Amino acid sequence: MTYLVDANVLNEPTKRAPNRKVIDWLSANERNLVVDAIILAELSLGILALPRGRKRRQLEQWFEALVQTIDCPPWEAAISRRWAKLVVDVKQKEDDAPHDCHSERAGFHKGRPAAAEPARLTDPPMDAPSAAR
Repeated sequence: MTYLVDANVLNEPTKRAPNRKVIDWLSANERNLVVDAIILAELSLGILALPRGRKRRQLEQWFEALVQTIDCPPWEAAISRRWAKLVVDVKQKEDDAPHDCHSERAGFHKGRPAAAEPARLTDPPMDAPSAAR
């Protein structure tokens, strides 16, 4: 069976205290996961909205490992147009929001650096507490 997963599931390993049930589910189903291109775009947008620094670099490396690991169906023209409209609508609504609202809403807490070997979706962030490793 193939599962289409959302950002809140994919980024669970990047959280300071990831939910063990979600991590176990990701691990058990890793070869059966796909992600919509919009979700990858949302994750990337949230990462790029962060100020440059260690947290952003870690998330960029985690994201690069993710896109090398998970299948993503191709974009269609209608999806591209809808994505653009959604980004503009959200941007207009968030102009008055705090600067880091994108990362908090996306659930990003800590990133995982790229590894020499392909990363597993369930690999914990580099500086996660040892209980989560």
